[in-house]
Amino acid sequence: MEKDLKYYLNLNYAIEIKKIPEDLGGGWEACIPELGREAFRADGDTPEEALSKLEEIKSELFQMYLERGVSIPEPEEGEFSGRFLVRVPKSLHKRLSERAKREGVSLNLLVNDLLTEALTKREIMPHLARVTIHFGVMEPRRVHALPAAVKTVRQNIKGLKEEVLVA
Repeated sequence: MEKDLKYYLNLNYAIEIKKIPEDLGGGWEACIPELGREAFRADGDTPEEALSKLEEIKSELFQMYLERGVSIPEPEEGEFSGRFLVRVPKSLHKRLSERAKREGVSLNLLVNDLLTEALTKREIMPHLARVTIHFGVMEPRRVHALPAAVKTVRQNIKGLKEEVLVA
């Protein structure tokens, strides 16, 4: 089977949908963590609108990847149930529960978001360091200050032409 745009669009990627707190503008966010939480993310006033926008983004990015020969990861298959038990100190359990209540989400959703965010940061920090140094956002000796440069990097990347992103 030829792995064209239609092939990739029909793959069953896991999608996460979460409510955006009112103090952050409200609405809903949908993302495909397997493909990149930041790149494959959309929001809308309803879950359906967020999903519709996410499908548009997925189609546009897949098309660009295919045109440029960028590999597209396929959904992972395996023996992962999506469940595991983690023991935490009572004090951490309390803090997490209180925060979930403040944010109006379940404890499960909060922990899932926090784990995904932390893992994503660990995975992208080495790459982000090279990008920030390459584009002159910061000097190599200041890479330890990388989290503070993320906003600047995002602004710079938004202004780049597509051909620069491939390099």
